[in-house]
Amino acid sequence: MKLAVETFVCCFIIAAGMFLNVVYCANTKVVSNAKQYQSAAVHKMDAAGFSKAVVEQCRKEAKEDGYVSLDVLKEQADENRARSLVTLKYKLYVPLLRIEKVCQIRSYANSVTEDEE
Repeated sequence: MKLAVETFVCCFIIAAGMFLNVVYCANTKVVSNAKQYQSAAVHKMDAAGFSKAVVEQCRKEAKEDGYVSLDVLKEQADENRARSLVTLKYKLYVPLLRIEKVCQIRSYANSVTEDEE
């Protein structure tokens, strides 16, 4: 009987370890993809000078690709430079335990403002 209990406990520990490893690997992949997506979105918006049309398109694409939101906040750094804070929110899951967490990635993009006369 002792051997059966020890075998069951060992199998349970191995199964729990494998589950945690799979969840960790899956969530690491989600985080990596979110970082790459956010970086690509910042470069795309920066190349377009953070125009409203491109920012709205990136927000729409982020929603379609399964992210919670993509927020852009413009700040004036000084007379000739503007700075934009880009925040991408995404979800991490632990399936069997039904744990869900919303995480975010933030980055700044600097741009030169043109004088409008």
